[in-house]
Amino acid sequence: MATSRGEPENKRLKLDPFMTLLVELSRQITDENLCDLKILCSKKVIPERDIDKVKTAGELFKTMYKMNKISENDTSLLEDLVCGVGRQDLVDYIKENKGTV
Repeated sequence: MATSRGEPENKRLKLDPFMTLLVELSRQITDENLCDLKILCSKKVIPERDIDKVKTAGELFKTMYKMNKISENDTSLLEDLVCGVGRQDLVDYIKENKGTV
């Protein structure tokens, strides 16, 4: 069976649900939220030398993921951080969508 683009169905890339969740979260993070998240992450979560390089929410989440601070099976730190910057709506989004996006 082929896709609408004529590609075989089995050759389509399956997106990782957790990465899709992080992309959607990063789209919802404002510049002010990002500044606050970086402050919350500095020193204890991400070393300052690394946090200073972060320019977007996507980069922040990618760094946290690479450092095994967040994962599909453990979103508690992510939830705590977005709650800490006053984004309960995003905490709810994470809880509702982790593993299902």
